[in-house]
Amino acid sequence: MSRARAFTLIEVLVALVIVAFAVGALMTALTTSAANVERQRDSSFAQWIGFNQLALTRLNLQQPSIGTTTGELDFGLAHWAWEQTVEDIQIPGIRRITVKVKRTAALGGTGGASVNAPWVATVTGFKGDALSASSGQSVNWNGTQSLPGPRGANTTGNLDATSLASPTGNAAPGAGASPGNVPPARP
Repeated sequence: MSRARAFTLIEVLVALVIVAFAVGALMTALTTSAANVERQRDSSFAQWIGFNQLALTRLNLQQPSIGTTTGELDFGLAHWAWEQTVEDIQIPGIRRITVKVKRTAALGGTGGASVNAPWVATVTGFKGDALSASSGQSVNWNGTQSLPGPRGANTTGNLDATSLASPTGNAAPGAGASPGNVPPARP
């Protein structure tokens, strides 16, 4: 006569302990993954805010004042703080702009980081005071213009790919014109 074999209470408890450890490890991995996704999201938002502030500063026609300015804004269901530092560098007319961004709280003031939270992203850019081409002449793209040639000689020609192919403003050989000739202006 054969007797049916069943699991004993000890075997069931051991199996439950193994499953509990496995589920615990899985939950830890999921929690860590969710925290990493949130950190990456915050980092992306902070960089966007920093680049936006940098672009606003660059779009201003006036050279930014040297010093530090701060601001706050709501973005991506969170409250953010930024700090912009403008420094003079050793190149005349160029200033370095550094924008640091941190998350201060979730919208509504619940959760999120505190005011003393670390900076999440730092963005650096430069702004110069040049308002024209480096040669000192503005380019007139609608017609002909006197372009400086080598050694101060001026050559008048049409501003197209053919006339800009050589430093003298003359057409490059093989560009549809004979060497030394300037192609006629197009209507």
